[in-house]
Amino acid sequence: MQKKKQLGLFFFVLADWFTAILAWLLFYTFRKLYIEKIPFDISMYKDSNLIWGLVLIPIAWLILYFLGGTYTDIYRKGRVTETFRTLLQSIIGATILFFVFLLDD
Repeated sequence: MQKKKQLGLFFFVLADWFTAILAWLLFYTFRKLYIEKIPFDISMYKDSNLIWGLVLIPIAWLILYFLGGTYTDIYRKGRVTETFRTLLQSIIGATILFFVFLLDD
């Protein structure tokens, strides 16, 4: 039973990791194409800011989720409590991202 819980937690963390990478990649592409009006070119993905974001952003979200208690006892969660916890973590994380990474641009 313990291995099943560890495997579930592993897939839970892995899903959060990949969704954070995908969200950052989509945001970066949107920003380059629609806000900065740069024509699509595969070389725009060779930017060091993108690479650093793909490394640091998922780590920061996982740390925030861990500190917020998302990964504790993943099989005993309340829907309403978890929804509000996720909403609060998202607001805090997005605010930190805005002031640390985006406001400096």
